[in-house]
This record gives sequence, C-alpha cells and structure tokens, in this order.
Amino acid sequence: MLLVAGCYGSSDMTPAPVVELDPEIPPNFTTYTSEGLFSISYPPDLVPDIEFIDELSENAKETMKTTDPEVTLEGTRYVFLGHIPIEGGSYGYVLISVGPMPAGRTLDEWVEEECQYERNNQPGFLVYSQAKTVFDGSAATILEYRTWGLDTGEERNVDLFTVKDGLLWEVGCSAKPEYFRDYEDTFYSILSSFRILTNWRSRWTM
Repeated sequence: MLLVAGCYGSSDMTPAPVVELDPEIPPNFTTYTSEGLFSISYPPDLVPDIEFIDELSENAKETMKTTDPEVTLEGTRYVFLGHIPIEGGSYGYVLISVGPMPAGRTLDEWVEEECQYERNNQPGFLVYSQAKTVFDGSAATILEYRTWGLDTGEERNVDLFTVKDGLLWEVGCSAKPEYFRDYEDTFYSILSSFRILTNWRSRWTM
C-alpha cells in the first residue's frame, strides 16, 4: 500500500497518486441494497447494524454540539453501519454517510480542509496515504489514516470520498491497529463494491 504522510490538494504539494479499485466482488460477500438507492457488499463476518442508524446520527450531532458547536451535521445522514467482531473484544466497523457538498468546494479542497480540521483538533490524527481514483464514473479520493479518541483509543481507517448529484458520500472502514492489516484487503473490497444506484438529489430531504 502507499505510505505517504500528509494530505494533498494544495497547489504547492505533490499530486496524489492514482489507483484503480477492483470491481469484482468476492463470491462469499453478501450485498445489501437500501431502498434501491445504494448497495454495499461485505464479508460473512460483518454484522449489519441498520437499526442503530438513527441513534448514531443523533448521538453524533449531540457530540458535535458539545465538542465543537461551530460544526453542524445537519443535513448529513448515516445510511449504513456494520461491525466485524474481532478476537479479544475489539471491533472493526463499516460506516456510510451522505450529505450536501458545501457550495463552491471541490472534492480535493474538502478533503484538505477536513484533514486540516482533524490535525488541529485531534493530536493523534495522521494520514498514511492518499490516492485518487474514478468511482462509478465520478472522481473519488481514498484516504488511509489514524485517529485516536478517549472512548475508542487508536484506530486505523480507510475511507472513500466521492461526490455525485451534489451529495458527498463517505464510505469508511476502521479497525484497531493490530487487526487493520488482516482486514485491509477486505476493506478495499468493501469500498470497491459500493454503488450509488439512483439520483439521490431528486429524493433528498433535509
């Protein structure tokens, strides 16, 4: 995998490399389709937690009101959640969110701003690699990074960001550092399987 520290997108930095996602879905994966709007495929050991989506969204909004009132998650929805039980009681997670793309921003600019925000607010945040790809006909960015939180401890993450019909999608996979390499290929297969099936903008309500 790429091992390049820092975020890209600024004119004075080296452009992010380009990678290709494998469109083939492993035969043992299960495909989840949400009301014909998007689909995601995942391995047999992932347990969907769809019933907790609304609770997760509300908790995230309440947390941001407390920790950073200037940041709003209004208009952003979590639309898929699943966990992978890992030996020892730790878990790996898959989480999908979607929300309006801020007006006037490109995807590169948004990713750079998010990286800078995390650097300023989370001492344990570190980007290991960043790459561009074409996803479902649209430009996308894949980010591998580290986070650290009081409740969660250290986690390794690989996320896919893409914009379609004016909406920003984030498909995120995470695991404890000691398990990340074991699941890394699986995480990339999950990212590759994601499909946006229709024009969400025409059905979006804030």
